[in-house]
Amino acid sequence: MNVNIFAVRDNIDAFHTIRSLEKKNIKAKAFPIVKVNFKNIPNYRIKYHFVVITSSKCIKPFLRYITLYKKAFKTIPKVFVIGAETGDKLKKKNFNQFFQAEGNSESLAKIIVSNTFLFDKGLWLCGKHRTEKITKFLFCNKRFLKTKEVYEMFERGTMSKHLFDTLYASENNFFIVNSSRNVDLLTRVLKKYNIFDNLNKKSVLVTMSKTIYDKAQSNGWIKKTIIAEASRKVFVEKFAELLRNQN
Repeated sequence: MNVNIFAVRDNIDAFHTIRSLEKKNIKAKAFPIVKVNFKNIPNYRIKYHFVVITSSKCIKPFLRYITLYKKAFKTIPKVFVIGAETGDKLKKKNFNQFFQAEGNSESLAKIIVSNTFLFDKGLWLCGKHRTEKITKFLFCNKRFLKTKEVYEMFERGTMSKHLFDTLYASENNFFIVNSSRNVDLLTRVLKKYNIFDNLNKKSVLVTMSKTIYDKAQSNGWIKKTIIAEASRKVFVEKFAELLRNQN
């Protein structure tokens, strides 16, 4: 069966996804839905009890920030990450001092409350597009979170002629989508090129959480599935199993 697999992310993250799939002899293509610009790191001279990271894109600015913070205070705050992908990337950078949630904002907020104290102050390294559920939950539990945007993602809104031609001629597709926003952007660009209805009939949207799955549902995707947030290695194994079951 001829299958097209697309990693719907920015170019850098799509490359890492594709490379991981190749280790299982699974060929995939990039669908660069956004481009990323990085901003200045936070003021490292302000002391916090904890730091929150909800995207692997925050790792580079986080490591710069935490190095300067440690020089200033001779210690570091507690670190909380949203899921396995972010945690794995931190480990590869030899940073292992963190608490890891289950890939969604609800579990992240709960693990923060369980491992901090009343009136603790935290710093959330994030992008422009984020959910406020974490901030509200922590506030209700008397923890206070300051947000600092360290990157911004811009919608591309277009696709290359080669990508369009591949999609137009395709008969069986898998779109791997890692965020609710990227579901919206993917749906929008396919509708812009008048190929959404056709592709929707012969594609599977592979999501990484119930939240993303629900977003796909609200966007009208017919076939969708969840491979719950896991390490990249586990995700690839489960995706390979999904492909085998499709044959």
